[in-house]
Amino acid sequence: MGRLRTTVHVTDDAGATHVFGPYSAVPDWATEKITNPKVWEVEPERGQASIITEPPPAPPADPVPAAAADEAVQQQPVGDGDQSPAAAPTEPLPEPPRSGKGSGADAWREYAMSTGWFDSVSEDANREEIIAAVDEQRAAIEAEKE
Repeated sequence: MGRLRTTVHVTDDAGATHVFGPYSAVPDWATEKITNPKVWEVEPERGQASIITEPPPAPPADPVPAAAADEAVQQQPVGDGDQSPAAAPTEPLPEPPRSGKGSGADAWREYAMSTGWFDSVSEDANREEIIAAVDEQRAAIEAEKE
């Protein structure tokens, strides 16, 4: 039984990228592909899937009802294919500008992922779709607080 120390991105044989973290159950196929021993708090025996040893932290607010923006931002594991460990941010990044320099889709994709509101953001999503999804999720969270 293994346990990850940090978050990793692993690409499966079909080319889909999956994200696993300290509270994720890592399947056998992914365990075999994670070759950096520094990402493991407890390294699994090869061929044996890791197991969740503690409950995951509380999930963010309920997702926004289905809308066009939800197609751009999905609740499925995906990433950039990089297998290097990346520490999960403790606070979201500052919101990027909505226009001008630094307002591109990549900046908004990174911001959306840093909020913890989404499991993934499609590489095909454009800036407007990502901003719309972020705004909808923020509104849903603020509505719950009221």
